[in-house]
Amino acid sequence: MAISKRAGHEDELKTLGADDDKPMLVTLHGLSGGSHEVYLRHVLEPLFKDGWEACVVNARGCAQSKITSDFLFNARATWDVRQVVKWLREVFPRRPLFGMGFSLGANILVNGNGNESEDPF
Repeated sequence: MAISKRAGHEDELKTLGADDDKPMLVTLHGLSGGSHEVYLRHVLEPLFKDGWEACVVNARGCAQSKITSDFLFNARATWDVRQVVKWLREVFPRRPLFGMGFSLGANILVNGNGNESEDPF
């Protein structure tokens, strides 16, 4: 599932959401990767069979995505992940969230959790 918060896609977002308690894995790819990567699909497939859900955060400009803002991908910045986690908590309020990152994605995940002392993601 791909989610776009660009203008014109608001109707897609309104249909999402669930009140179940399935575990949700938030996954960050490696440098210049994306949700299309084979390594991500190999890790996520068995989890889907066990009832998990997943959200892969594609970094700005990666995975052939268009850059639609004034901000570019920054490996040190965690704001995109923070916004995704905030959104997931609103749309799937009962789902426990887990995080996994590959290579640079793992670094971003660790930095983000270290910076969020009040409410880590």
